[in-house]
Amino acid sequence: KITRSPSRLSNMVKNADRISEQKEIASQKSKLSVTNETPSLGNTSTTDSSKDADTNDLGVNENNEAESAGIAKNFDDEDAKASAMKEFLEAIDWDNVKEVKKFLMEPVPKSVGILQCYMKRNKGKSKLHPEYRVYLRENDRFLMSSKKRARKQVSNYLISMGRNDHHRGSDNIIGKLKANFVGTEFQIFDGGKNPREYDPFFDEKNEDTVRSELGAILYSSNKWGSKGPRKMQVCINRVKEGGGYTKMWQPVHKDEEMLQCFKYKSDSALRHLLFFENRQPKWNEEMGAYVLNFNNRVKLASVKNFQLVEKDPEDGETDKVTMQFGRNGKDEFVVDAQWPMSLFQAFAIALSSCDSKIACD
Repeated sequence: KITRSPSRLSNMVKNADRISEQKEIASQKSKLSVTNETPSLGNTSTTDSSKDADTNDLGVNENNEAESAGIAKNFDDEDAKASAMKEFLEAIDWDNVKEVKKFLMEPVPKSVGILQCYMKRNKGKSKLHPEYRVYLRENDRFLMSSKKRARKQVSNYLISMGRNDHHRGSDNIIGKLKANFVGTEFQIFDGGKNPREYDPFFDEKNEDTVRSELGAILYSSNKWGSKGPRKMQVCINRVKEGGGYTKMWQPVHKDEEMLQCFKYKSDSALRHLLFFENRQPKWNEEMGAYVLNFNNRVKLASVKNFQLVEKDPEDGETDKVTMQFGRNGKDEFVVDAQWPMSLFQAFAIALSSCDSKIACD
């Protein structure tokens, strides 16, 4: 049995982050050839030396081609639901913290369709621990922020309702995202207390609630290996028709965790979870790229770009795009989500895509 000291593990994580950072710096120095093409999204050819390390997996293809007509159709009814969305957003008391938190944590209402948001990244002085902020496209309203925590052996993000408030004990913290060491498995939690640290005898007067799991994410290399698009699987809580989740995931033992149940498709997972996977891009000979249609929402190629579609364990994949994430600038990304996903879950999933992955990048 081989063991590694905490300091050695920490150094390995730091080295992986530095490598990822160096790739991104190199990408900004090279010219992205697909920016001169008709706007579209997919996977840039790895044989072209002008492509950068960060963008050599998903290029850009916004043409309304036949194979992507189904995706575009999912986003066509935005105009029909625009009025409902405007009324919904105007009804929110943005000065009421509890009301805003409810808006972020609960599934996006079916009646409003797709909520369009964008995320900005600020590397600042600490390039290994950038801050991410997500905003509503409507009125550029700030919603949440997150920052990778320093001195952790694995990637760990606290998600906050404040701009620069990422302290563990802050009232602004509404949840967290935690990865495994190689960055292929992520768990999404709300802001409650770790059940392993909770003792009802000593905490009987403590108002802190036990935390719940709100999602899990799995990454792997697909048939193209590290030079091709990532393969991504996601699960979130199943939502009841009248609201609320069919099960509160508050496991005490590891084998009861949502991530473990998701990986092994346990009976509990099949009953109480919704499954998603990223839509696989198709190779476009003319562009020399793997392409996806983002319906004019995404402009730049990136390995981080993805669209999530619901997958029924028995019936297979659906055409409905529940979430999409894509790059629009050096440090700006699109984050769009609709029911049954919450904006908090969508932000956590977006953060996982931006995190370094030793095993698949």
